[in-house]
Amino acid sequence: MKTLFLQKIVFTDLQISNKSVSLHEKFNGRVILDKPLYLTKEIKLTSQEKNIAIEFAALHYTNPKNNKYVYMLEGFDKAWIKTDASKRIAIYSNLAPNTYIFKVKASNCDGVWSSDPAILKIVVLPAWWQQWWFRFLVIFIVISSIYFFLLS
Repeated sequence: MKTLFLQKIVFTDLQISNKSVSLHEKFNGRVILDKPLYLTKEIKLTSQEKNIAIEFAALHYTNPKNNKYVYMLEGFDKAWIKTDASKRIAIYSNLAPNTYIFKVKASNCDGVWSSDPAILKIVVLPAWWQQWWFRFLVIFIVISSIYFFLLS
């Protein structure tokens, strides 16, 4: 008999550059997680924190080793990535500055898939030299230099 119980999916660990990020821990001089990861809806990362791993689990305890998962990082992955209970982690390297949506769906041991994915918004901020104000400043200095060079 198939179980119609649709399990809840939670994020269990966030790693940046192979180091787990703990609650209220300062990472690169700032706190990334001010509440537990499973309650977090959004994380903001700097341009130095672009190598991440996210671990997840389905809270269905009847034969959990037979749970299946699919995950996707919208804005990075082109399709859902399939995995099983032995590898409940998604690893991403060199994330460009952007806003990403990480989604995970799970099926229980009977093959019943969750209808709503677990979602985590990930914002990778640009480095200071990639910001609009820096580009504007450089263009202003170049144009001003050319203008004063031509006048002299």
